[in-house]
Amino acid sequence: MAAEALKIAAEQLGVDIKVETHGQVGIENALTDQDIMEADGVIVAADKDVNTDRFHGKPLIEVPVAKGIRTPAELIQSIINGDAPVHQVKGRASGTEKPSAPSSSSQKSRQINGYTPSIST
Repeated sequence: MAAEALKIAAEQLGVDIKVETHGQVGIENALTDQDIMEADGVIVAADKDVNTDRFHGKPLIEVPVAKGIRTPAELIQSIINGDAPVHQVKGRASGTEKPSAPSSSSQKSRQINGYTPSIST
């Protein structure tokens, strides 16, 4: 449900989004290293601990699934506005991996990556 809410909000905001889900059938739509590298930010909507090391150097927002469902546009807008903190993994050099501030390019060229578990009913 959070995955769908994020996709709908991204479409309404005119941004591209790729959502990786983890559910009973395993990982679907897995984010590649290239996806992560090209992303302006990452939203993790999960109710369990998630290893976020692969998002090092990226603006990262971590929220419970319920917030991903209730306020997806707000979460995406935080990434667009540059309000999300840059994720730093302890003991890992940031160097050139730290992303620059979002450019003034059109929102359509923005890429947001989301990570959310699938919820089966």
